[in-house]
Amino acid sequence: MAQLIATLLAVGWLLVLADADRRTGRIPNTMVLPACGGTVLVSGWVPAVGVSALVATTPYLVAFAARAVGGADVKLAVPAGGVLADPGLALGAVLVAAVMTAVICVASRRTKIRHGPVLIGAVLLLTVLKWQAEYD
Repeated sequence: MAQLIATLLAVGWLLVLADADRRTGRIPNTMVLPACGGTVLVSGWVPAVGVSALVATTPYLVAFAARAVGGADVKLAVPAGGVLADPGLALGAVLVAAVMTAVICVASRRTKIRHGPVLIGAVLLLTVLKWQAEYD
């Protein structure tokens, strides 16, 4: 039950961040850095949280080095991966977000979109699927 409550709180926070990025094109450090710290702290008790955060963040670090994403996307990947607490799902969220971003860019004929809401959407989708599998 505690894990469910923690996940619901994290999902609520992710929705607030997605809306901030959608409206302003920015993910405020005041919102994302405490979540990064919380992810690191929780990973001391639940190692899968830390591993999942690392799995989700690594592709964003590579993309950041290639100037394909911004630094906020790298920071967002830490708690986004941690919320899933499953390295396979964390990698899945990154892949789903990449595909969704490509589809949106092609469909809208744009070369750039705000990626934060897309990553958060992928995490929310996989969270729901994970809950469905666990509670069925």
